[in-house]
Amino acid sequence: MRNEPHRSRAWQTQHADTMDDIAVIFGQSYPTLREVSIWKTSWYDSTTNTFKLEHNFSRVKIRNVCNQCGIHSYFWDAFTDTNGNKQVSFYYEEHLVMFKLTW
Repeated sequence: MRNEPHRSRAWQTQHADTMDDIAVIFGQSYPTLREVSIWKTSWYDSTTNTFKLEHNFSRVKIRNVCNQCGIHSYFWDAFTDTNGNKQVSFYYEEHLVMFKLTW
């Protein structure tokens, strides 16, 4: 990923305000996918910033709403719980609030 500057520029344009957060968390602006995966797993299991969706919407719809809010994909994840309900988890509580308001 570090060798793909065209993707980096796209991220910087679409999520300009999150580049600082990424640099603080990872110590650099362009972490590897492995670094992101390990980090995402560490907060994903313990976050309380979770929103249960009333209908089983697709991940594409959730991603579109997150993009409208300017939430970088590193900071959210969607999953289906054991009862079959779709939920979205967020790293930051502010992102959860923005998602709820836009949803």
